Amino acid sequence: MGSQAPEAKVTPERPVDESESSSKSILKEEPQLNTKIGSIDAEKVKKSPSEAPALNSKKEYRPPGLLHVGDLEGTIKKCREQVERIAKDCRAKNRKFRDTEFDLDADTNLCLHYVAEPTGVQRVTDIFDTPHFFNPEGVASSNDIVQGALGDCWFLSALATVSSLPRLIEEICVARDELVGVYGFVFYTDSGWVSVIVDDMLCTNVPQFEQLSESQQALYHDDKAQYNTVARKGGKALTFAKSGSEGETWVPLIEKAYAKLYGNFSHLDGGWTGEAIEDLTGGVATLVLTKDILDPDAFWTEELLKAREDRLFACSFRKLSSLHPRDGGGVLKVQGLFGNHAYSVLRAMECKGKRFVVLRNPWGESEWTGRWADGSKEWTGEWLKILPELGHEFGDDGQFIMEYTDFLQCFTRIDRTTLFDSNWIMASSWVTVPANEVPTPYTYGSVSFIIWIPEKTKTFIYLSQLNERFFETIPSHSRFSIGFVIVKAGDTMPLDESVHSKPFHRSVDAELELDAGTYFIYVKVDHVQGIPASVGDDDEKGKKKRVYMDSRWLGKVAAAKVLGQSVSTNYKAGGASVFLPDTLDQVIQRDISFMSKHNGRPRRAHKKQTFLRKLFGLGRPKPATQVQTSTNGPKDMVMCAGLRDETATHVTLGLKVYTRSDTPVVIQARIKGEF
Repeated sequence: MGSQAPEAKVTPERPVDESESSSKSILKEEPQLNTKIGSIDAEKVKKSPSEAPALNSKKEYRPPGLLHVGDLEGTIKKCREQVERIAKDCRAKNRKFRDTEFDLDADTNLCLHYVAEPTGVQRVTDIFDTPHFFNPEGVASSNDIVQGALGDCWFLSALATVSSLPRLIEEICVARDELVGVYGFVFYTDSGWVSVIVDDMLCTNVPQFEQLSESQQALYHDDKAQYNTVARKGGKALTFAKSGSEGETWVPLIEKAYAKLYGNFSHLDGGWTGEAIEDLTGGVATLVLTKDILDPDAFWTEELLKAREDRLFACSFRKLSSLHPRDGGGVLKVQGLFGNHAYSVLRAMECKGKRFVVLRNPWGESEWTGRWADGSKEWTGEWLKILPELGHEFGDDGQFIMEYTDFLQCFTRIDRTTLFDSNWIMASSWVTVPANEVPTPYTYGSVSFIIWIPEKTKTFIYLSQLNERFFETIPSHSRFSIGFVIVKAGDTMPLDESVHSKPFHRSVDAELELDAGTYFIYVKVDHVQGIPASVGDDDEKGKKKRVYMDSRWLGKVAAAKVLGQSVSTNYKAGGASVFLPDTLDQVIQRDISFMSKHNGRPRRAHKKQTFLRKLFGLGRPKPATQVQTSTNGPKDMVMCAGLRDETATHVTLGLKVYTRSDTPVVIQARIKGEF
């Protein structure tokens, strides 16, 4: 009792190399192209050793985990300093920390945004007699995660998946002082690494003693102290996520920090696991549809067996509703599993000639009931011996085993997130792209990127829309689907294209090896907008219902009409030509024609674009090992760049290029009409 309170505990497991955050880019200016198409003028890139040390020369190698580009170390250092400063200040004032920016106790509605109605808010030290952040070994475990009253299974599934990699969660939970009640975390966003600091107040779902009826109070012999000890203690009292191990607090606190990152708890209601893993690690999520897997054997050996090495997996399938009226159209389970629900892939292993996948339900219960389920007939005496090898024990704890063939038949969607080691570097560019003024089919030409690759390297190209979860409550009738192809300067055929994704998916990517040279990334955009078409029948209140038409359908019809009429020898499209989308061949040929007239130089932004960039603060992308945004202002500006009303007709796109080399890529964005 009289001993000095402990200082703030900081939990990063890897040493901080401050040289990483201060390392300068090798390229002092954008490389110029010589007369040979696609080549880089080596004199513009070449620097003396003292002038340009290799970017990774002072770095200690770090295995795949958190993305070690951008200011990760600087963000961790700042977060740690803030936690220590808050803890010192609170001790001096004999106060526990209260986060006035995200105050669950005094400003509940702002933090929850009506997603739930908890009966109270308590501090961790009031909920648990002996709270501890991690388990006794000081690590996070996937078995520690249990979903609460919030529909954030996608995030909790991501937590379970990330925790399957040793010490990775511990790196995200940067610093804490459990006595004062202050905790610091880091997350990855469109604008790079950010820190989030929260207090230790959590929502509870158990009423206070005074709120009980007389008969309920009598159950506790009218003893308030007994009631508080029995009913208002432990993880069972928490409204949202909790740990499966009594007294552990990291799960509800990181969930709270994630809610603060996105503004409130309601913004966590529904999502994709891959996107949450991106936020936790800075990795790149790729959607894999099981129907599209060409060779299941290759997917097993080249993908799933590498789980927990440099990639993480989660899976789901669409919910099924009963077709029988007597069932009330209820949601059906598939051998114990639920549709529209995220499951973590913890590991994949081959044992005795069979392929097994170990998965986990973030509910902490409700497991697979098919072959190889806990206690099923397949588990004979001989097979029970492999349970330790699989890292599995029978019990309704949410973890279960499936054979690989059943896994592919059950799940329709696999989220694969690629993690990068410290040998990877990244450059990026964000740009706001106006949508077509009239409906058109999927079209190229509205935006493209030029990238300069200084040396042969393995390359990961990632195109994404702005993360709109920060402001998803702002209504919009517009949605966008995106894709891209990669064309080497001077060529007419693409080298590769982005992996096919579902419509309206936030991101697409491609992985390939590129030689040194200049490449075009031609982006195709499909703008979907609800267009008022007619007024329908009266609704129940006697009001006319407006019917909306899918703009893609209208665009295809309009384009078909213009093309049909063009068979006439004297037909002049005039203004109707705007309904015809630019094809990939047309866009490529325009660039080839321009380059042939300008000594192999690709078209660049002209003075108008330069003026607009200066006017709106859109800095030209620079080669760097950190995220390059389209604004020079605060990071929050990037998050707010997509704010729009129902008539908004633009999309914000970011291109990230990851390379396994010492020299970063240079990126130049081009908007139609500005070059």
